[in-house]
Amino acid sequence: MKYPRFADKDFLGLNGVSRKQLIHPHFQEWYEWFLNEYEAPKNKIAVFLPCAAIKPYYNSPIHRIINSVLDEYSEGIHKIVISNAGVIPYEYCDKYPFDSYDWNPLAEDESIQKEYYRITKQRIEGYLSRHSYKTHISYLRNNSISFKALKDACKDLGIKLYYEKLNEKISPKKDTDLVLTYEENLKRLKKLLEGLL
Repeated sequence: MKYPRFADKDFLGLNGVSRKQLIHPHFQEWYEWFLNEYEAPKNKIAVFLPCAAIKPYYNSPIHRIINSVLDEYSEGIHKIVISNAGVIPYEYCDKYPFDSYDWNPLAEDESIQKEYYRITKQRIEGYLSRHSYKTHISYLRNNSISFKALKDACKDLGIKLYYEKLNEKISPKKDTDLVLTYEENLKRLKKLLEGLL
């Protein structure tokens, strides 16, 4: 399948926490491709996940633990990552630039958080306006900007978003997405999936 490829890979320009990274032209080209060329799998449950520092995402210890639950339901779900790089169907997570960017949430200031929310919400709305799913599930931290953007985009589109209230207590020095590996949170995800499949 033809998908965006770049001779001039911009490994340095993809790394950082600024508007430049949010609207990087390589992310934008993929976003347009996802809207205009990509065909999402039919009759699946969309499961929205966070990005991870280790790329591709499936090599991340956090994603490995989440995937150990999701793999049981692989026939009925379609995994989609929400990040500063946009809305990324999981099957493309090992393609450039999604395998090569780095965004450190700890470096975000209030201004970039607002911009992240605005651009991410817009991208989610665009993607979900183009691709339809049987059901939509979030497995993002409830207090994350990505979750707020997803929740608000779904509300504006009249889409019901299913999610569980997660235990998000964690040491401030640790990766906040570690809460997604808590056994109690994974059980909530499993219960939610079983109720919707």
